[in-house]
Amino acid sequence: MPILCNQKKVIQRMSMDDRTVIRPTPGGRRPRGNAATSPPAQAPLRAPTPVAPPIQTPPNVPTQTAFSAGEIAGCNPILTLITPLLTLVGKVKLADQHPNLDEFHRYAVDQIKYYQSISWGFEADAETSSYISYALCSLVDETVQNTPWGLNSDWGRKSLLITFHQEAWGGEKFFQFLQHFMQRPSASLMLLELYYTCLSLGFEGEHRGKNNGRHNLDILKDDVYVAISRQRNTVDIALSPAWVGISEEAQGINRHLPLWIIAVGTAAILLITYLLLMWQINTFSDISMTKLAIAGRAEVITVDPSNLEQMYLVEEVSAVPQLDLIKQSVDYVELLSEPLNQEVSDGIVEIIDEETITRVRLRHAKLFASGSANVSKGFEPLIAKIGELLTDLDKTILVVGHSDNIPMRSGRYTSNWALSTARAESVQRLLISELQPKVKVIAEGVADSDPLVANNSAENRALNRRVEIHLRK
Repeated sequence: MPILCNQKKVIQRMSMDDRTVIRPTPGGRRPRGNAATSPPAQAPLRAPTPVAPPIQTPPNVPTQTAFSAGEIAGCNPILTLITPLLTLVGKVKLADQHPNLDEFHRYAVDQIKYYQSISWGFEADAETSSYISYALCSLVDETVQNTPWGLNSDWGRKSLLITFHQEAWGGEKFFQFLQHFMQRPSASLMLLELYYTCLSLGFEGEHRGKNNGRHNLDILKDDVYVAISRQRNTVDIALSPAWVGISEEAQGINRHLPLWIIAVGTAAILLITYLLLMWQINTFSDISMTKLAIAGRAEVITVDPSNLEQMYLVEEVSAVPQLDLIKQSVDYVELLSEPLNQEVSDGIVEIIDEETITRVRLRHAKLFASGSANVSKGFEPLIAKIGELLTDLDKTILVVGHSDNIPMRSGRYTSNWALSTARAESVQRLLISELQPKVKVIAEGVADSDPLVANNSAENRALNRRVEIHLRK
C-alpha cells in the first residue's frame, strides 16, 4: 500500500498486478516542507452527497491507535485509519470460496460510519469526507462485484455507493475527482494518496474492459505518483555515489554454441519445470483445498490486536434497528416427503431438516459412474422430479458435491475437488431445466472436507460420496 510518511514509510511504485506493500524504512528520508498537513481541496466540483450525517462516537471508549498516528507530521491519517478495511478487501478479493457477503456488507458499512464519526482521523470537513467515502465505497463495490461469486450475488442492489451516496456506479466520477485533485496537488495531497492507493489495489472503474484501458491506467498512476512525490519531496538515492558499469566481452558457453541450441535447451528446461510443478500441485491440491475449506467456514471478520478497539466501537455504534426482512420459512419436509416417499424408503434420497436449511441428500452408489461427473440415465428422472417439486420456489438453491478421501490419479479430473464440483454442476443443470428462470441455482464442490462418517472403510467412503441440495428456509 503506497502510504507516504516522512520517516516511517516510502512511496512504492505499483503496477496493476502488484501486491500491496507496506514497507517500514527506519531512518528513511524526511520530506521537506509541510505539504502533508495542507488542508483538503476546496473545489467547484460537486462532492458526492452523504446519505446521513456522521454518527457520534460512543462515550468512554478509547479511540483507535491509528487516530493518534495521524497527528504525526508527514503521515496520511486517512490511510492509517482505514488499513483494517483495506486489508480485509484484499482478502476478499483473493478468496477461493465466497465469504458471507451479508456479514461483510454490515462490517464495511459500520467501518465507514465509524470513520465518519471521527472525521477520518484529521477533522475532515463534509466535502472532504464525501470524497473519501466515495473512493472507499467504489473500491469495495468493484472488488466484490468482479469476483465470480460477487457477480452472481445481490450486492449490486445494496452496494456501499447506494447506501452512502445513492449512486449505483462510481467508475466515472472517481476519475473526475482524481483529475480535480491533480489540478491542486498541494491542497489535495492526502486525497491523492487515497485515490492512488485504490488504483494500486486494482480499482479500474470506467477503464475496465476498454481497449488500452490497462495502459491508460498505468500512465495515470505514474502521473499521480509523480505529483505525490513532488509534494513529499521524495528523491531516490543511489546505492553508491560513484558507481560505474563494467563492459566485458561475451565469454562462456554462448561463444561456442549457436543461439538456437541455447534457446531450445532453455525451453526444454522450462517445460520440464512446468510439468513437475503441475504434477506437484495436483498431488497436494486436495490437502490444500481441504485446509482452505475448513478455514473458509470461519467468520470473514477476525479480531486482532491492531483493530480490537475499533471492533468494540463498531459493535456499539452499529446498534441501529434493522427492518425484519425475513420471509416466512418453507416446510420442505412436508413438500417433498410424500412425493419422494418411495425413494426415501429405498435409501436413494434422504431429507434432513435443520434450523435454517433443509438438505435433500442423494447418495446412491450408481448415481454417477466411476470417475464420471454425468448423472446416470436412471437417476435423471429423480432429479427432474425434485426440480418440478421446487418449481415455485423463489429462494436460492445450493447444490454441493462431496467425495471420499481417495485421491484421483487418472482420468479427466485431476483432483476430488474438480470431480465433486463437476458432479454438483451436473445436478445443477438438471434442476435448472425444471425450475423457473427466477430461481438461482449455485453449484459447489467440497471434495472430502465435510464427511458424514470417517473415511476408514469402503462402506463409509460410499456414504461420503454424495450430492446434497440445500434449500434455505
